Amino acid sequence: MKIQNLLLSIILIGFMHFAATAAYAASPAKNSTPTSSNNLIDPTRPDFADESKKKKKTKANVSKTKRKARKNPISQLKLQQTLISTKRKLATINGKTMTLGQQIRGAKLLSIDNDFVELFYRGKRYTLDLTFPSAIKEVKR
Repeated sequence: MKIQNLLLSIILIGFMHFAATAAYAASPAKNSTPTSSNNLIDPTRPDFADESKKKKKTKANVSKTKRKARKNPISQLKLQQTLISTKRKLATINGKTMTLGQQIRGAKLLSIDNDFVELFYRGKRYTLDLTFPSAIKEVKR
């Protein structure tokens, strides 16, 4: 009698689990996107991966960004690393390793320090910090 009750309980629990799983799979998730024609949903997919929530780039937004980049190419520069030894000083900006006096996008490299470099562009001095993202500041003297 105890074995029959135990088997009946196991079967009942299995059926309840199956029914709950089927009901969950049939209900649409609030923040997910169907991945194929049979509406499979990835429960581990983060919200930011949802294509419908992404901000669409319009031609006006893209052209405004391009205009800003053309206006001041210094804003596009990213300081990635510096190397200072007794014999030389190097800075890597946008993947290009540079020494003092070299130019990138019209800006001349004036000095290299442990965590920043100084650039000269169109009569003004700028510091480019070794942070994420690179901070660019005009030097007031």
